[in-house]
Amino acid sequence: MAIRHLSVLALALAACAPDPATGTSAEAIAIGAPVQMNIVAHEDDDFLFMNPDLIDQISAAQNIVTVYITAGEAWGDGRCGDIEGSRAEHANERQRAVRAAYAQMANPSWTAAQANGASWTRDLIVPDAGVAWPHTVERYTLTSAPNIRLIFLNLREDGDGSAPTPGQTFRDHSLVTNTIIPSCGPAGSCVHSPSCNPDLPWQNYTYDQLVTVLSDLVAMYQPITIRTLDPEPLEITGKGSNLCRAEHYYEDVCFDNLDHTAVARYVDQIASTYHGPNSTGRYTLVHYKGYSHTNYPNNVGNGSYNQKKQVGEAYRQATVPATSACLAPCFDDPFYSDATYEADYQSMYERYPGGTTWLQRASNGLLVAVAVEDRQVKLWYENSVGGTWTGPVNLGGGEAIAPNVSLLVRPDGRLQIFANQLPLGMEQSPPTAPYQNIITAIQNTTTMTFGAWQSVGAPDASPYTSVATAAFDASGHTFVFARNSSGFLSYTYTSGSTWSAWAQLSSTIDLLDGFAAITRDDGVVEVFATTRTGVLQRWVQSGIGFTLSSSSVFPFGGAASPPTVTKNQDGRIEVFYREATSIAVGSPAYGRVATAWVNTAGSWSGPEYLYGDAGEGPVAAIRRGSTGEIEIFERNTWNGLSLTRQQSPNSIFITQWNLRGGLLEEYPAAATDNLGRVVVVVKGSDGKLYLERESSASAPGDFGSWILAGS
Repeated sequence: MAIRHLSVLALALAACAPDPATGTSAEAIAIGAPVQMNIVAHEDDDFLFMNPDLIDQISAAQNIVTVYITAGEAWGDGRCGDIEGSRAEHANERQRAVRAAYAQMANPSWTAAQANGASWTRDLIVPDAGVAWPHTVERYTLTSAPNIRLIFLNLREDGDGSAPTPGQTFRDHSLVTNTIIPSCGPAGSCVHSPSCNPDLPWQNYTYDQLVTVLSDLVAMYQPITIRTLDPEPLEITGKGSNLCRAEHYYEDVCFDNLDHTAVARYVDQIASTYHGPNSTGRYTLVHYKGYSHTNYPNNVGNGSYNQKKQVGEAYRQATVPATSACLAPCFDDPFYSDATYEADYQSMYERYPGGTTWLQRASNGLLVAVAVEDRQVKLWYENSVGGTWTGPVNLGGGEAIAPNVSLLVRPDGRLQIFANQLPLGMEQSPPTAPYQNIITAIQNTTTMTFGAWQSVGAPDASPYTSVATAAFDASGHTFVFARNSSGFLSYTYTSGSTWSAWAQLSSTIDLLDGFAAITRDDGVVEVFATTRTGVLQRWVQSGIGFTLSSSSVFPFGGAASPPTVTKNQDGRIEVFYREATSIAVGSPAYGRVATAWVNTAGSWSGPEYLYGDAGEGPVAAIRRGSTGEIEIFERNTWNGLSLTRQQSPNSIFITQWNLRGGLLEEYPAAATDNLGRVVVVVKGSDGKLYLERESSASAPGDFGSWILAGS
């Protein structure tokens, strides 16, 4: 069995990452490389919305830096008497609670009480030292795991009402917000913290100053990955009152918490000037759904659910001492009730989820991969079959690119890339159109280069459209599919150089991000998607239109991921997806991989559950070119790779999966090389491309060691 985590090749950060206080490289040397940085609004946005990804990073001993923009103080308004105290006292409670959450993630065997009592060192740093009015922020380092650091800016949060907030300053740059100084609280009270350090100066922040401080923190730590929340939450107004928590509104429309959105947009703003460690152009930006993730099927397996809940319990118990005298006045307060967090423990979704179709074999027999780094499309390719690789090569894309790229083989044998452009107009306040644009580039004949990017447009003039996929039919049409701002499947097509107007396929089916399209052996295109309620949908091409299959023809549900589609050796289509998870007593569901297929009579059969090692997101599926078995690959519950395959072509699958290790930053992709061997590629936690290759064309599933592809 392979080792659990990919090897991490150190990046030389010291030369360009000065310590904020001394101007030396001491900070970069102390924390090492690479760094995973989370930038969030509140002291629970990370462990609620980014887990289990965050837990997996911590368990792999990655260097973690989390930055909290606000003090999270708004509930400290006296409504619960002694429990919450003043806003300043509540700000201290939130800090103490999230430190306990991280201590628990770093030490999973600890009780909540042990996590609450963990030792941290605290210092004050000045990220923007040298400006006229520099800002001081708090930094905590976990003694038992010094690779974990938490930084608090302590700005006022939305709902405080006493001053402008970061969300308001993002929309109106003339406004000025200020900080909350965390307070220890009176001795003997529920909020008292003997370890509190109220020695911060009271400070103002303008929009520009906050951008500068965040940019300086990013420059200090030189992260290989930046994680934040959703800069453009999908509108869900009018889709049912149960779809939105009443206490979270954005501009009178129920999207998400205003602070979540604003901080994500601040991150997008600083990302426009950050280009990875040492300006190498190598880093990944990941956006997670905030409160809207609870409007989608549960997708966190039981093991990860229990971990998330354990972390939440450490947080909850640290927020208020667990004594009846303290809890009695406000037993149902959301911050201290486990019931409010319950839905957050059960799911995790990315705003722009990656796909599994980013590796293909070119017409010259060499493998080619594309992915997004530094918000641009990058290219890797084999120099010889089974030999060394070149890459990453920057293919650009113009504006910022969403982290989902599809690579397809055209009917003429050339490769074609489809990507989503996220113009910088999104990052302005207010945003300016166009908001999103699907783009494509076609491989130049006989070379590993691509022509100029061309615009495919977008389903509508809205910032809420989705990532795209594509397929080619037998008549020479290129079809591109994406979800529009209402959540419905739309498409455009061309048979020459002109794209048609976008057409909407359905006005009643609200879909998850990520579609699967395939061309049957007879040249007809089929498209598959998952609804927000977990029902699989299938559309079949008819002329230049598509017909939705009825539930009697395609009766599959209980899904919690985008589907993946491939063909059996005999040409029959087979679809793969993850089941929705459940913690229900007596009927748990763990996120198994499921499959449905066209049987020999021409109708659909299934679902059949193939088990797997849990995890979230789509699986990769490839028909082995030399012998015809389907092999499937998943990002498992540890963010590593697991795989299985059919026992023989057109037959059942082996349900004992092979754990291949790794710590993945992307969903895997796979292809057959020119000697008939399957190759699977992943992005490691160090931001680099790795691959495993079968030993021979006659040895299905017999993979070698991980190999670095390119640099």
